[in-house]
Amino acid sequence: MKHGGKRRGSLPEKTVPIGEFNFLVKGLPFGAMESMGDGLPRPAPPLEFARDSNGKILRDKAGKVVKHYDDRNADYLRETRRISLLESALIIKEGLRSDPEMEWETPAELAQESKEKYAQAILQELRDFPLTTGEIIRIQKAITEVSGLQKEQIESMMEDLVGEGE
Repeated sequence: MKHGGKRRGSLPEKTVPIGEFNFLVKGLPFGAMESMGDGLPRPAPPLEFARDSNGKILRDKAGKVVKHYDDRNADYLRETRRISLLESALIIKEGLRSDPEMEWETPAELAQESKEKYAQAILQELRDFPLTTGEIIRIQKAITEVSGLQKEQIESMMEDLVGEGE
């Protein structure tokens, strides 16, 4: 694609100083956010029978059992946060892809074998570096800023990270 006969040179970037390190973050390319979670399991809330205040199973007018998804189920919420944390690790990896000083130990081929194992390995690298939750959030904010993402997306990513530490 060209605009006025020109192609854009590169995506926006920003340097994030953390201690003695300067992390170069680059904007995420179009579609990157949507594809981050491809290959990661998507938890579904458990389907349960609706019950009245006495614990009796509810039925509709046709006599069929009324069911509902329990989106407050502790196991479901825990798994949702875990997957969101893995997605956040992949977003950070992608945002730091152009930093010439970054050396990731996780082989890219692992993503072909298992996206979940790959994301877990990237997350472990971030933990082993080590970076604090605040430093991770600063890197994520910079990625979000140069990518032109919405405030709600930033807040969602930060909630996932902070929720992990609770």
